Amino acid sequence: MARKAMDVKVDVTYHGPFLTNAPATLSRWGDDAVHMAVGDLVAEGERQVKMQLYPGHGYITGNYYNSVHGDIIASRHGMIHDSDAVYGPWLEGVGSRNETTRFKGYAMFRNAYQHLEKIATAVMNRRAKQFAQRMGGAG
Repeated sequence: MARKAMDVKVDVTYHGPFLTNAPATLSRWGDDAVHMAVGDLVAEGERQVKMQLYPGHGYITGNYYNSVHGDIIASRHGMIHDSDAVYGPWLEGVGSRNETTRFKGYAMFRNAYQHLEKIATAVMNRRAKQFAQRMGGAG
């Protein structure tokens, strides 16, 4: 399945003395606020995929459920994957077998991605507000 990048726009309004702790806090911006926002999104994406796996809907033994993981693969990049389970593409609905059978897949990862697109800006704004507060502003 093709991986899609997600663009997030963040608007932050600052009030009060903003640059009181600038040197120490600015150096941690990339490794802290953004990293935590990516971690929040990865954890939520994993939760969203697993939420769609239940008995009668992609969950029989629990093996596939346990193979779904979210990882931060770079400071600004996360990935939710199924540890390359052989039947993963079939369950998702993107495998070649889906073209020849009635089963069209559950679209768990696609649904999770769409959910993350909706909440990504809010998650980043929350982390940006925390960053602004550490900088001495009201956020």
